[in-house]
Amino acid sequence: MAEKNVKISVVVPVYNVEKYLRECLESLVNQTFKDIEIICVNNGSTDNSLEILEEYAKKDSRIIVINQENRGPSGSRNRGLECVRGEYLAFVDSDDYMDLDFYEKLYKSAKETDADIAATKVKFFKDGEYIEKNIINKHTYRMGKDILETPDDKIYFVRVANLWNKIYKTELINKNNIRFVNGITFEDTHFSFLAIALAKKISIISDTSYIYRLRETSILSRAFYSDYVFDICKIFNKLRNHVAELVESGSLHIDYKKMCDFYMLKVLYEWNNSVVDKYKESFKAAAIDELKSIDVENNKYINAKFRRRYNKLMGIQESFFKKLLIFR
Repeated sequence: MAEKNVKISVVVPVYNVEKYLRECLESLVNQTFKDIEIICVNNGSTDNSLEILEEYAKKDSRIIVINQENRGPSGSRNRGLECVRGEYLAFVDSDDYMDLDFYEKLYKSAKETDADIAATKVKFFKDGEYIEKNIINKHTYRMGKDILETPDDKIYFVRVANLWNKIYKTELINKNNIRFVNGITFEDTHFSFLAIALAKKISIISDTSYIYRLRETSILSRAFYSDYVFDICKIFNKLRNHVAELVESGSLHIDYKKMCDFYMLKVLYEWNNSVVDKYKESFKAAAIDELKSIDVENNKYINAKFRRRYNKLMGIQESFFKKLLIFR
């Protein structure tokens, strides 16, 4: 007999998070939306994470535990993607959690609008307190649109291309073979941008939240203090090449290439300002190497503010007259 399909498959990569894992799993098994499968990929944990997963799997048949050697977040998520049976799929970091109506509201919105992606807001959680911050860019909400379809609709939304505050139509991901780049950190940038670009329709809601835990030991928190920081340049290199191929094949409008260049400029400029002195000179050189090929003047998404940032990073001196025109 064929296995029963489910509405949503949730992929949870797990690595040494015994302190937070129960809270994550409790928020999943107690969702008001019951028709989900929870695919937990234990990524070579050396603490009690695997034991906790097996304990919960015994109590809830919707939990599937996959145990593998450490292949990093990309390897874990790709392994989970091989197993999904859901109409939609989602990703959860195993130290995070979500409102109990999270999947009910996202699924309802996706079905009512026939959206490829449904997304909602994020609250940050640190030291026992919520930090009210909506990671869906405020400009996206100011547009007054519940549905995003064109590149111009998505330009603000893509600036916060994160994985976990969304559900994705499984057909979108598999049909386009969207997977995580193995062996490189910040792999969610590549996956999220491609999914957003290739989605015909994105539904935006604001009445439920994903809760993202800020930890000093997370990869993102350590990025600016280690050579992990260079991976963002590698990711953008791969992403730009992938987007260029899709544009050339007619799968994407050329505006998505412009959007990708804008997104890269925004991120690399901000990261260049944040990286520690030890890596600042070499990171700037890597950023310049990636940015030197973009067409700043003919990119409608790169306004005067971002042209100034580009010139500053690239060491381009502007004439006094041009500066005056820009600042006006």
